[in-house]
Amino acid sequence: MTLNKYGNIVEKWLNKIPHKFHVVMDKCQIMPNHIHMIINIISDDGLIQNLYSGQTQGSAPTSTPPTTIGTIIQWFKTMVTNEYIQNVHNKNWKPFEGRLFQRNYYEHIIRSDNDLCKTREYIMNNPALWYRDRNNPEKTNNNILLQ
Repeated sequence: MTLNKYGNIVEKWLNKIPHKFHVVMDKCQIMPNHIHMIINIISDDGLIQNLYSGQTQGSAPTSTPPTTIGTIIQWFKTMVTNEYIQNVHNKNWKPFEGRLFQRNYYEHIIRSDNDLCKTREYIMNNPALWYRDRNNPEKTNNNILLQ
């Protein structure tokens, strides 16, 4: 995917998540109408604990307490929405009605190395499947649309 000005805002705030929260971002993929991401929450002792394998990775920033996925997603959506609204006022971007993001989000807890591998693969391959997405306004059966 090649990001447009809207996608660049999303990418900017995705990249700020690890600086705000005790997390490490794994795979992320911005799509035209959704985002995929794997977020590793860092435990109180400063390590990423993969409970299913016992492996640990990395260390945590020291300034932010542990938090929930819900808090992270709420913060992310708020920051993206606020920047978009600023651009509506300052750069004449098209205003949106209602919400910029859907009310909720889909969450999946990865519980095994196999599940992690499958999830990473799904995220990496998702752009190639955009042409089949039911929300793709240019959906066709025989070509791949990459923005």
